[in-house]
Amino acid sequence: MQTAAILAIITAVLTPFRGQNAALDDAAEFRVLCAVYNLHNQKEATPVRKTFKSVEALLTPLENLNISTATDSYYTNADGKFIKADGTIDTEQHEAWAARVKKVVETTDGDDKPYVRLRPGSARDSADGQIKHYLKAATQLKDAYEKATAEVTNKDNEAKRKLTEAAFGGGKSEFDKAKWNTERNNLCGGEAGGHADVGSSVAADLICLCTQNGATSGHVCANNIDAQLDTGGSKASQAATAWPTIKAACDKMAKPTRVSPALIHTMLAAFFAQIGRGNTHATQADERFTLGKTTGSACAAAAGTMCVNYHTQLGKNGRGIPWVNTLLEAADDLEAASNAATTASELQLALETLQQQARAAYIAGSFHSASAANMPTSGTQTTAKIEECTKHKAKKTCEEKNCKWQGENETKGECKHEAEAETPAAGTGEGAAGTTNSDAKKCSEKKKQEECKDGCKWENNACKDSSFLVSKQFALMVSSAFAALLF
Repeated sequence: MQTAAILAIITAVLTPFRGQNAALDDAAEFRVLCAVYNLHNQKEATPVRKTFKSVEALLTPLENLNISTATDSYYTNADGKFIKADGTIDTEQHEAWAARVKKVVETTDGDDKPYVRLRPGSARDSADGQIKHYLKAATQLKDAYEKATAEVTNKDNEAKRKLTEAAFGGGKSEFDKAKWNTERNNLCGGEAGGHADVGSSVAADLICLCTQNGATSGHVCANNIDAQLDTGGSKASQAATAWPTIKAACDKMAKPTRVSPALIHTMLAAFFAQIGRGNTHATQADERFTLGKTTGSACAAAAGTMCVNYHTQLGKNGRGIPWVNTLLEAADDLEAASNAATTASELQLALETLQQQARAAYIAGSFHSASAANMPTSGTQTTAKIEECTKHKAKKTCEEKNCKWQGENETKGECKHEAEAETPAAGTGEGAAGTTNSDAKKCSEKKKQEECKDGCKWENNACKDSSFLVSKQFALMVSSAFAALLF
């Protein structure tokens, strides 16, 4: 009898003491997990990205300028693009093209017409060559620009999705109470070696940390959290009761103003700093992979073992905590989005520069085209054009070639070049100065001042033709004006 009593005392002494958790024992771990959970709440606060222009906004001005300076063949039928295999023209496509080029050259921007078609000639040809070069370069950048801008959007969206999945589990966008129809010890790591189901979500780990099996938790996480979630499975209703108070406590905590890769890594570093910190278990083989205050390595949810055991995830050959891995992927996605945004910004600048260069080429072409139109034509060119005009025997074709028709009707008459059509009649041209040599002679024969009249004028003791004097004075005025321009 006495021996039995002694053995009972020894057994009691040697049995590990599992004390009742005190209030706020898991407060530090709770705050860390809440901070991680709140990354999901701030998922819309990811870095603000530049608003990128559409490809159409960057390339359409270049395409329009290309039409304004294009060859007649391209302008008329896109260099034969609408000819079908049988040699006929695709009327529908050709009409659509004609409507498009017409719309382009008639485009207005306030009082300006930015795409007026340039006159034929070397100035237009030169501008066309430059603009084609810029358009080709822009087209080569198009795919890279579209890929970069799409990656910015896609990677940002992926990051937001993963922040949510880290909070609630893969494929979930809110708390999944049905998860707790699974045995609690599987989700929390109720054995010393842990379990493969541990770490499925931040929300699940908060439940493990802040609820007790068989009784309420006694405010171990926060003042207003006193929840119960038992072992045995099929505890979805208990989870649905426990989660709102846990979520409300997390929601009250300070949240980051901006979610970034650096912030995610900082939050995870704070989390890992808590692993094993509250574990007083001394069995070396079990090590300390737990989150929360505990006297043992198994988080079985009894008094003193409300914790999360990540032994399977963080021990030898472990693949990491699932929600941590998801957050690391989210950080990578945000980093990729930032890199893509930088690339897209550089490509947009390059496309805008090509657009500006094409506009400069068009303006230069406009200037030189207008200057060429106002320059006098050389004698050789004029002769060739005169000969060309004389070939046309109908008013319509004559005027279509910028010649002048002189005739009685549409078919009876002569087609002449402008220079030929405007040649003054004999005796009325510039060389005649409005008079004939005989007129001048009549004045010079008058030897007396009183006889010097009727178109004559007395000057320097001689009678002279007055029209000749006027022409001479005009010539002197023009000469003086020209000299003033030069000097």
